Amino acid sequence: MSYRKYMKAMNTHNQQMMKMCKKHANQYVQCNMMDGKVYEGYVEKVDKQNVYLIVEIQYKKKSGQERPYMGFPEHGLGFQRLILPLHLLTAVSLINY
Repeated sequence: MSYRKYMKAMNTHNQQMMKMCKKHANQYVQCNMMDGKVYEGYVEKVDKQNVYLIVEIQYKKKSGQERPYMGFPEHGLGFQRLILPLHLLTAVSLINY
């Protein structure tokens, strides 16, 4: 495959993935990646190169730390932003949450 054909195919793929991600903006989705990894989260925003997901994370108190400040729990849930490149996405699926 020539470089031009490859770049055209990549551009088409990115446009399709961007369209799909924009369609599911602010919704809970599953993103499948080319390396087989799967991520779930809320689509925060999309640009020409990336999709930005808000994903849940679990955290635990590390051993040896002092007691939590002001009675906050020692473990729980939090959120973080995950940036995924559009050219590595293979599928985006809406999940009923």
